[in-house]
Amino acid sequence: MDFYWELQGVLESLPAEMPRDFVIADFHVTELSQDVMLATYKVTSGSTVSLRSSIWKQRDDQWQIIFHQGTKCEGPCDAPR
Repeated sequence: MDFYWELQGVLESLPAEMPRDFVIADFHVTELSQDVMLATYKVTSGSTVSLRSSIWKQRDDQWQIIFHQGTKCEGPCDAPR
């Protein structure tokens, strides 16, 4: 099953979002190039665990996210390094 979100739909849903507690663990940053970084980490929220990765690019002296992925773990999982 494919999931994707469009900006307008995300913005419209934000006011109805309920705050959630979560824990970030195994956070690592890998330099892909001088101005591109890959962040990987594990997020736990209640009994739900997911692995996350984000690619950040430096543009005009500011870091901007250009890609993000989250994968729900169905069993035990470890964040990649």
